[in-house]
Amino acid sequence: MFGKCRRRKRTDVNIATSLLGDAYENRFDRAILVSADSDLVPPIDKIRALWPGKRIVAAFPPRRTSKHLQQMAHGFFYISERTIRVSQLPNPVQTPDGRQFWRPTEWK
Repeated sequence: MFGKCRRRKRTDVNIATSLLGDAYENRFDRAILVSADSDLVPPIDKIRALWPGKRIVAAFPPRRTSKHLQQMAHGFFYISERTIRVSQLPNPVQTPDGRQFWRPTEWK
C-alpha cells in the first residue's frame, strides 16, 4: 500500500509542477486537466491568482468527480466510457519495423 500511495502522490506532484511550469512559461491560455483529484486544487488556485487570464477546465473520467475541482476550475465536463472506448488505439499497435505493443489487460 505504501508504494501505491507514494506513486500516486508523485503523480500529483508531477502534474502540479507541469501545470505551474507551463503557466509560468506561457505555454497555454487554456488547459484541460483530466483528473478528479482534489489534490490539484492548490496549483489551480495559484495559477488563477498569478495569471488571471489563463483558464483551466477539468475533464472528469467516467464515474469520477470532484466538487472542489468543479468550484476551482473555470469549467468542467465528463468523459464518457464510450469516448474512452472509441479513442483507444488498435490492440496491438504494430510499428513499421514489425514490433507489436499490446495494451494492458486491465484496459480492455
